[in-house]
Amino acid sequence: MRNLLIPAGLLSAGLVSAAPPDSASAVLGCAAANAPENSFQQVAELTVSMDEVVQRRILATFAGQRGNKGFLLNIGVLEPADLAGTAVLLREQGGDRDDLKLYLPALRRVRTVTGAMAGEDLLGTDFSYRDIKQVYGAYDDAGAELLEAGSWQDRPMHRIKLQPVDEDESPYSQLIIGIDQESCVTLVIEFIGPQQSPVKRLEGDPSSAMQVGERHLLARYTMKDLEKGSETQLLLGEPRFDDKIARSAFHPASFYNFHNRADRP
Repeated sequence: MRNLLIPAGLLSAGLVSAAPPDSASAVLGCAAANAPENSFQQVAELTVSMDEVVQRRILATFAGQRGNKGFLLNIGVLEPADLAGTAVLLREQGGDRDDLKLYLPALRRVRTVTGAMAGEDLLGTDFSYRDIKQVYGAYDDAGAELLEAGSWQDRPMHRIKLQPVDEDESPYSQLIIGIDQESCVTLVIEFIGPQQSPVKRLEGDPSSAMQVGERHLLARYTMKDLEKGSETQLLLGEPRFDDKIARSAFHPASFYNFHNRADRP
């Protein structure tokens, strides 16, 4: 089983195994069971804080789709005014290789994001370009390891260790993912750095749980940069699943013209 679409906060949840899963693949399969067949659209508010003082708020759209080689993601900025019109296109090329494009409206040009740039902050948030792939990308369960169960905010969870497919292209040595045992919602992700200690942590808020059809979702996550001491709260609006999305939304020459139809959170 490969390329399971498990976007934390959007697409993880749903079917619960009849018996306790005995492998990492079974847990990931449970989390992926209610993923959209083809696509999703969603609007998100990102609030960046340092020492509990808000630094910036960004309103952005997300549109994702399964492509021939992997996951496709379009991010478009709506607010604030100085960033409005900025767009990001991520096209998974297999493994940890990604094609990343950044459209800058002030310059009216598209830049290619490569190498070390992929680890830089995305629009001044605590998410990097690569973190977006890790959160919304296709996890490959090859080599995934089922760890001892744990808990998050009193919720029992399965714990999975994932190794980057191409360690030379990833800023992390591994990911430790916590998945709710009852609903299969992703509760927490520890991003482990080269020194084998957590450098970032994505924390889910179980009290923000919502249900869309048969899918169970969390509407609120916080990405914490454990080295800088900053954090970004991600508040998600209700998603639209499996709507037809024009191919132009994921084309390098036109992705920045895409208009997302999802509702604001």
